[in-house]
Amino acid sequence: MSGSKCARLTGALVKQLLDSVDCVLFDCDGVIWRGDQAVPGAAEVINLLKEKGKKVFFVTNNSTKTRKMYADKMTTLGFNAKEEEVFGTAYCEFLLPNYAVPPLKV
Repeated sequence: MSGSKCARLTGALVKQLLDSVDCVLFDCDGVIWRGDQAVPGAAEVINLLKEKGKKVFFVTNNSTKTRKMYADKMTTLGFNAKEEEVFGTAYCEFLLPNYAVPPLKV
């Protein structure tokens, strides 16, 4: 989706949004960081969400790094991140058999 429809949330709208969710998902590459640089303000926002009791998870379609490698990179960039909060494609594929619905007989 294009960023042209984005609007800055302020005041009561921020509170209303935050009160309506318990969990927030963030994409990694190109969203909360670019290359080896955190997007300005991203770490502060994510860390504040966690301080306010929100569950935060990080998702990525990059399967070239382990969950620990991602968590280590995020920590280096100033994010309060744990390995168990990172979900990449390889890890999700590993989990899939545990959550897949078995075929039903008709």
